[in-house]
Amino acid sequence: MGMFIPDPDRLQRTDYKLMNWSSEADADRVSISLSADCLRRLLEQQQLHVEDVSCLDRATKAKIRQMLLSLIH
Repeated sequence: MGMFIPDPDRLQRTDYKLMNWSSEADADRVSISLSADCLRRLLEQQQLHVEDVSCLDRATKAKIRQMLLSLIH
C-alpha cells in the first residue's frame, strides 16, 4: 500500500477551529520539567520570574524555596 498524496492541482479549503486541549478552566498553562540547575540559571538571569512559577507538589515547592533563599543571600 502506498502513501496518500493529495492532488496539488485540486483547490482545497480547510477551515481550522481553535482546539481547547484542556478541559480545565486554565487552558493557557503548561506543565514542564526542568533541571534545578536550569531553573536556577533562568532565575539568576531574570529570564524567568518566580511569580510565573507554580509548584505541583510540596517537595518541589520546598526545593524552589531553598533555591530562592540561596539566590538572595
